[in-house]
Amino acid sequence: MPWALDDAAFAALEGVDTWIVDCLTEMPNPAHAHLERSLEWIDRVRPRRAILTHMNHRLFEYHDLARRLPRGVEPAYDGMVIEV
Repeated sequence: MPWALDDAAFAALEGVDTWIVDCLTEMPNPAHAHLERSLEWIDRVRPRRAILTHMNHRLFEYHDLARRLPRGVEPAYDGMVIEV
């Protein structure tokens, strides 16, 4: 599956501070990660900050989604600037 990450990918992500993660929708999708999968990945990698991106309009209203996410995880938005 195109959205699957193997052990080598997780090894490459080890120690990452900020991770921008694909999260197309809440429901599973054959070509992209969905919310539950993205959160599982984030929990495994444990970055200080994770930003969900590539979300479609069916996922959630922005503020509702932001309130539901774990600490350190946030939805991206149009025009967002990330300082590194």
